[in-house]
Amino acid sequence: MGLCHSDPSAAQAAELSRQVERDLQMRRREAERRVKVLLLGSGESGKSTIFKQMRILHGKGFSKDEREKTVAVIQQNIQAQMQVLVDMAAELDFTVVDAKAVEEFEGVDEDDFEAIAALVGRLWPDPGIQLTYGRRALFQLDDSAAYFFEKAAEVAAPGYTATTEDMLRLRVKTLGIVEEEFDMDGSKFVMFDVGGQQNERKKWIHCFEDVTAVLFVASLSEYDQVLNEDSTRNRLEEALDLFDEIANSRWFDNTAMMLFLNKHDRFSEKIRSVDIRQERADGTILFEDYDGGCDHDSGLAYIRDLFIARNRNEDRNLYFRVTTATSTENISEVFRTSKHIILQDSLGAGQFLH
Repeated sequence: MGLCHSDPSAAQAAELSRQVERDLQMRRREAERRVKVLLLGSGESGKSTIFKQMRILHGKGFSKDEREKTVAVIQQNIQAQMQVLVDMAAELDFTVVDAKAVEEFEGVDEDDFEAIAALVGRLWPDPGIQLTYGRRALFQLDDSAAYFFEKAAEVAAPGYTATTEDMLRLRVKTLGIVEEEFDMDGSKFVMFDVGGQQNERKKWIHCFEDVTAVLFVASLSEYDQVLNEDSTRNRLEEALDLFDEIANSRWFDNTAMMLFLNKHDRFSEKIRSVDIRQERADGTILFEDYDGGCDHDSGLAYIRDLFIARNRNEDRNLYFRVTTATSTENISEVFRTSKHIILQDSLGAGQFLH
């Protein structure tokens, strides 16, 4: 009578197959727990500041080495930004009272930041420089210029190390794609900060079709400013066109779209005296249908509605928040809410939350 023997190789193969399936399931679960967020926005919108806030709140922050190396960049920026004001004061025919300081600043040794800081300390409060600063919408000046001018002497001190606020406020142009992973209450978030490739967007945008959400950052406060690369192009118009392109891209048909209306602090200050309705140099009117004058709430609602009107996808999940990227507290609260919205997929079609 014959005996039946099991095939060891078949049993091993079956076990291997089960192990592979378990591994695949585990990988699928891990992939599902990884939330991919694509960070987009026009230049100087503050999107990279939001990226840095995520490093502070949910990542490793900034190392001592990073902070020390950043001091030289801050010093270079202080000198460059003051040079802009000195040059524009002359171009606008504004008189700088401390003419001697201007003369010394023009000839100062670029490697002697202590001397530069002393001259910045004389120039910054000068009536002519302050008058020029008040006209900064006419030219390109970093939002953080005043902050760093007032810290020039401190930054010049031997052994100075950049603070967290310095790191947040320092503007460094994003080139290419920067990726970082954050752990938020047990959920893995992968954030991509994209910059410097606007002209070739069609070539790379499809690479992000599997992202969980697109976070578009637009500046509220730049309605009266022009682009650095095109002095005839209004920054808010540029942001609206970019949002239009992203929100209606076929690659993001089923992707949650989040709109962060940023620089609320600067908007609140500016709207008190600068109307959104602007007359161009050629006499045409920009944002002609705006009739809210210098009212904060009217201005905010108007800009918000301009963006909402650009979304032509009726099934789009669009979520917006008003933000101040330099405020860690504000961004912490915004992302706490945003995280739940993304994970729970609680946005209804065409629903706007604030």
